Amino acid sequence: MHKTEQMQHIDSVLAQIADDRVLPATSAKDDLITQSWARCVHQYRLDPTRPREARVLTASEVRERQEVVEKFLQVARFGIEQLYRHVAGMGYVLLLTDSQGVTVDHIGSHSQAKDLRKAGLCLGSDWNEAYAGTCGVGTAIAEGRAFTCHQTDHFDATHIQLTCTTSPLFDPYGKLLGVLDISALHSPEPKSSQYMALELV
Repeated sequence: MHKTEQMQHIDSVLAQIADDRVLPATSAKDDLITQSWARCVHQYRLDPTRPREARVLTASEVRERQEVVEKFLQVARFGIEQLYRHVAGMGYVLLLTDSQGVTVDHIGSHSQAKDLRKAGLCLGSDWNEAYAGTCGVGTAIAEGRAFTCHQTDHFDATHIQLTCTTSPLFDPYGKLLGVLDISALHSPEPKSSQYMALELV
């Protein structure tokens, strides 16, 4: 990813959240995205001019979180394995997070392991909106619904190459259990290219 692309993205975020400026119509974002960007700045005090690398918890921290959601993981594992068989050939990775947005299970290509870890598409990655900004997992938790966070929808310029389609998972009583995420390091530019992923989650 070029620094120029990151700088252009930072300018777009700043323009969108400023009271007296708006993005050009060709760059307009969904309300869900602009509301999340506003939360990032006003509620979480994130600075779009200071991109942050993906945060990944230690192995012991991940184990602690996995123990808390052990039954959920046992039930979900079969489903994510089945789903991965459908999307693996298209370059996707699957993440399953807990209710705070920390990845407690994942399936991805071993050949891409280094790049996936750098991008935060790995076990232990923290996608809580308060840290990572607008993103598939964190914003799905905040909004309580499935959606696609595609490339420049992300708040943090570090993540603008990613596409992430997510769905929050609830128990029968409406309690959030976690989030299922289908992500890719690279994808076609149009957001419409992710409609199939949205149908799958």
